[in-house]
Amino acid sequence: MSYHEVGFPGRQAQQGTSLPARLAALGPRQREIAEIIYSSTAATPRDIQARLSDRRDVRVVRTLLDRMASKGLVKRRPTGRHGELIYIAAIPTPGVRETAVKKLVEEQFAGSIGEAEAAIRALAKQEADVPQSSTDVRRRFNTRRIG
Repeated sequence: MSYHEVGFPGRQAQQGTSLPARLAALGPRQREIAEIIYSSTAATPRDIQARLSDRRDVRVVRTLLDRMASKGLVKRRPTGRHGELIYIAAIPTPGVRETAVKKLVEEQFAGSIGEAEAAIRALAKQEADVPQSSTDVRRRFNTRRIG
């Protein structure tokens, strides 16, 4: 199965993509790479190389990606049987969150927003029933002892 078959379309970076401040402060080359990654679901070094405004050797792209990963700006994920790396956004942005939620709903709930909402409500109810602090535990214990 190829990179594009697993649902990571190689969309073009949009001009004027609003990047988080940490990314906007990068140098021009790393900022361009960040725009490519943050406007896509994910990208391989070769995808990025093909979309850069001027050609760079793929080793240069990998070096820049490694630096960005060490700064916590992108994350690496192995994919495919050869362990090719894909790079994804590491700093949540509204667009990244939206893409993640859409993918979750599609893959885990067969595209049903209603089923996803029901699961989230059930999870929220479970979380509300879990004591969050030692004070909550003491309060629940004392309430059960008294009653």
